[in-house]
Amino acid sequence: MPRRPAKKSWLSNRRGWLVALVVALGGLVIYLNPSASPAPRSSQPPQSAAPATPNRGVPVDPQPTPPHRSTSPQRTSPPEPPPVSRKNTPTPLPHYPEARPQPAAPWADLKVANVFDPRIVRRVKPAGEARPVALTFDDGPWPGTTPAVLEILERKGIKATFFWVGRQLERYPDLARRVVAEGHAVGNHTYSHRSAASELEVAADELERTNALIEQVTGVRTTLFRPPGGHLENGLAKYALERGYVVVMWSALSGDTDPKYSAADIVNNVLSRVRPGSIVLLHDGGGDRSRTLAALPELIERLQAEGYRFVTVPQLLESGEVDTHPWATTGP
Repeated sequence: MPRRPAKKSWLSNRRGWLVALVVALGGLVIYLNPSASPAPRSSQPPQSAAPATPNRGVPVDPQPTPPHRSTSPQRTSPPEPPPVSRKNTPTPLPHYPEARPQPAAPWADLKVANVFDPRIVRRVKPAGEARPVALTFDDGPWPGTTPAVLEILERKGIKATFFWVGRQLERYPDLARRVVAEGHAVGNHTYSHRSAASELEVAADELERTNALIEQVTGVRTTLFRPPGGHLENGLAKYALERGYVVVMWSALSGDTDPKYSAADIVNNVLSRVRPGSIVLLHDGGGDRSRTLAALPELIERLQAEGYRFVTVPQLLESGEVDTHPWATTGP
């Protein structure tokens, strides 16, 4: 008898159902997520969405374009200038310190910058019946004394000549500017009030350093020089004459640095020696000058009463000839 086919067991039937169920679920997943399916292979190379631009020798930017670029215009910095050759580089202008305010034409009438013949001057022979006299003050500028002298001169309406020590000028430049602003003449009295023997280099430093300071502080260039102590043999006066300075001495010594003289003695010393064209020696610096300040008003009044007219040294040099008489050249 033919054998009947054996009935499949329940286990094999269930396995078939499980396989069918897995296949169905896989198809459902593919249907819901088509990107999960593998991309079809193509023999053509991928094409870029942007049209190709021919390369004309310009390097291509290796950086990719950012995905979200603003549509607003972008600020671009100006192109840098090409490097300048050192040969064409302009030389920078020198830096000068700020100019100090100067009085308007302080020497327009006094002609202090005039160049006179270099010589030793103690007195000038004035023309005609003129009776000029020049008051001179040494060793300043000096705090206290110099302003007091300026006040007396302003009150009397006269001008004088101040011979400055360079180191004092460095300490009190404002006083120096005031002297110039009020119309007085100025001269060189060395930097350190040196009276010792001086070699050429030392003499040059003493005079030229002070002249440079005078010009720097006041704007005035002077050719007047007075040797400290009146010494003419120590090399300073020799250097000054060789460089075109006028060596200004004196013919009426007041003695105001000598403690034995009172204010009245100072006045009498000058009056006994003064003549028309004389140069009077006084001091506004170097120490206590209270006796000079006490004598000055009376001295001015007494000289005015005798007909003298007060001038500066440059004005005196322009008023006549330098006196070469032995009395005017052999001593103070």
